[in-house]
Amino acid sequence: MHRMKGRSRTDFTDMVSLAANQFVTFHRVRTDRDLACIAGLLWITFDGDRNDYILREGERLPSENRKRAVIYALRDSTFRFKARRVAARTITAPLSV
Repeated sequence: MHRMKGRSRTDFTDMVSLAANQFVTFHRVRTDRDLACIAGLLWITFDGDRNDYILREGERLPSENRKRAVIYALRDSTFRFKARRVAARTITAPLSV
């Protein structure tokens, strides 16, 4: 079993890199941004959302009405919050088990 190393953030950095099995917490997520996975594989969970989400390289997730977000790197990953675009490849389906 891997031990998770985490950190907490309240700001929005342009790019965030995480090693495998690390996570970061954002206490407020702007609703006009999408979470974009630049590289790697991410597992995302939001307070108040009963679904979890997996993002692969090149995929985006809208941050609509989100509060606290925990973003966990399943492998070495880089992500950023980007301004929302209409033509983005967006993930809207939750992780299904």
